[in-house]
Amino acid sequence: PAMIWDAARLPRTRGYDELTIALRLFTRGLERHARTMAGHARASGAAAIVADYLMPAAWLAARMARVPFVAFYHSALPFPSPAHAPFGSGLRDDAPRDARWREAEQRLDGLSTWLDARVASACRALGLAPWRPEALRSPCSPDLNLLATRAALEPGLEALEGPVEWVGPCLPDAQAVP
Repeated sequence: PAMIWDAARLPRTRGYDELTIALRLFTRGLERHARTMAGHARASGAAAIVADYLMPAAWLAARMARVPFVAFYHSALPFPSPAHAPFGSGLRDDAPRDARWREAEQRLDGLSTWLDARVASACRALGLAPWRPEALRSPCSPDLNLLATRAALEPGLEALEGPVEWVGPCLPDAQAVP
């Protein structure tokens, strides 16, 4: 029921309210979902688990099933960049770096810390080694991270650590855009 409540509210929220609800939604029943996914992966002989980067149950399931985890990112928005407003803030990139900006950074820090703690708790419950910290703001998979964008479309973004592949934007007609 809590997942239904979060899912019903999610489309009507924006900014950090949206990110907060999304993180709660994707971490509810985390341990149970990870066990279930790992069981399916083992039973099917999956070579890897591919999932959205905000699906920590998939991160943990891959470790439990001892297969690589491939994180999919729709853009590079979650990654800090001096050219962009804090992820999820709703601020414009050219907004003044004032109290609202600092408050947005603090709120994102809080959400990042919350997610790290929630995943760490699940790792302990599942008998897994801790997941990497700062998973909300850096490529989360130690195996492979796919970004559906190009570096040229992400001005100001610093080099990203870990195995990252820029696979290009998902467009209805890829031939229409060079």
